[in-house]
Amino acid sequence: MKEGFFGAQEDPSAEPRAHLILFTSKRRMMTSVHRRAADGRFFAYSKGACRELLEKCSSALSGGRAVPLAQGAREATLCQMDDFTSQGYRVIGLAERELPRAAREKAPEEVESGMTFVGRAALADPPRPRVKEALAEAQRGGIRIVMMTGDHELTARTIAHRLGVVSMPDPRVVTGHELAKMSREDLKSALGHRDVVFARILLEQKLGIVQALMAQGEIVGVTGDRVNDAPALLEANVGIAMGVGGTDVAR
Repeated sequence: MKEGFFGAQEDPSAEPRAHLILFTSKRRMMTSVHRRAADGRFFAYSKGACRELLEKCSSALSGGRAVPLAQGAREATLCQMDDFTSQGYRVIGLAERELPRAAREKAPEEVESGMTFVGRAALADPPRPRVKEALAEAQRGGIRIVMMTGDHELTARTIAHRLGVVSMPDPRVVTGHELAKMSREDLKSALGHRDVVFARILLEQKLGIVQALMAQGEIVGVTGDRVNDAPALLEANVGIAMGVGGTDVAR
């Protein structure tokens, strides 16, 4: 790909990585900083949740050049994202910027600002075979299933319907933003809802949900395969580290 489109090069050595800002559940994005061998200039390339990424952008790529990112364009991008997520896709945004030489290893908030929005990618991540069957079997055995995910709320609701986790047309969907404002009684009330899904939640919120269920006398089992699942897996009565591809920390 040509220069100016997310820094892609046919020869990786032409733009080697100089620094990496890892993904965190609070920022919901990651950034790779590269130094162009030809002229020594530094560029940052970011990917992450569209809404959070757009907040870091002041321009957008159009016709091969950066133009000011108007409010209407932001809203149109978010509407397109909602359309994809409502179909069950995971959507990530892509952005880039040239960095001052001194900023190449600065804090994330200094690197991830004034960026140019490049576009978005909709990813299909279908459930593994027999997941729906396994969940149905658990429900027949009297086990209640509660979905907790970092995915967008529309993606989470669609997948929950497809897997049979919820049956109501309009289940209770609680986002991490809403959860942060809830009292213990509010959370207890949400957990009392027959069909509830928790979406875009942070590591500590997943742990808090597990603790709230246990405080109500529930015997709680948690499944997960990532580093940020480890606290909830340890706290639960039964921790189930999933998948061959799961992290060593989760296992």
